[in-house]
Amino acid sequence: TNDGGQTLNLIWHNVLGVQFNDVAFALENPLIGIIVGDNNAVLYSNDGGVSWNVGTEDVAAGGDDFERCHMVSSTTGWLVGDKGIICKTINGGANWFQQPSFTTEKLKDVFFTTPDYGWISGENQMVYYTDDGGAAWNDISPTLADPEDEVNAVYLNGCSGELLIGARHGQVLSRDDAYTGNDTPVNLPFVLQQNFPNPFNPVTTIKFSIDRDDHVTLNIYDVGGRLVARVMDRNMKAGEHSVGFNARDLSSGVYFYRLKTGTEVRTRKMILLR
Repeated sequence: TNDGGQTLNLIWHNVLGVQFNDVAFALENPLIGIIVGDNNAVLYSNDGGVSWNVGTEDVAAGGDDFERCHMVSSTTGWLVGDKGIICKTINGGANWFQQPSFTTEKLKDVFFTTPDYGWISGENQMVYYTDDGGAAWNDISPTLADPEDEVNAVYLNGCSGELLIGARHGQVLSRDDAYTGNDTPVNLPFVLQQNFPNPFNPVTTIKFSIDRDDHVTLNIYDVGGRLVARVMDRNMKAGEHSVGFNARDLSSGVYFYRLKTGTEVRTRKMILLR
């Protein structure tokens, strides 16, 4: 859909004959996406879902199911599934490698806010988090009605800072100390200012402020939503910042610049006039 779900169009047919369980696209680039499913099925797209290619993974063959996937950027993503499988990609879904797992039980969901910080949920009331990109996991499992209850969904609400989980028997729980455990917000709003000058030719300055230490990306897109320039992709301290952008390789026209952190996204329009 491209109208908020009012109409749905078939763009690709499942030729693999397996059940698909989840789909995820990169927030910063709507052309990059992944699909996971039964029997070790994992596919990736780099054209907005018009076509899909089979990704390669180092999971031993055995008919295991991949249950959920998540992309934190156009290059980095995770999938989870049967027998505690955790896999990561750093090239947009084309190749996957297994990461250390803390269980052999089925994992049900995965969600990351930055390449370092993420959460996984699963059977037997499991909820774990990582602050090092999945190299190690820490147990923050809640106490549910039944110790064998499955935690089917895990999600960090960036607006409130709450981690929410959905479990069997209609249980929904939250906690507000889950983002990093030790990050301290500062008294600054998350703001993306209008670039100056605007219109510009070919250099302009973009100013913004972030309310906590975070991983920050700043990208430029054309009116068709295609990524045309990567201005910034790095960890930054809370505070006010500015960065210059040189559009020497772009033609005149309207462009959009998007600032993204682990919890917030802002987009503004700029005009290049030569």
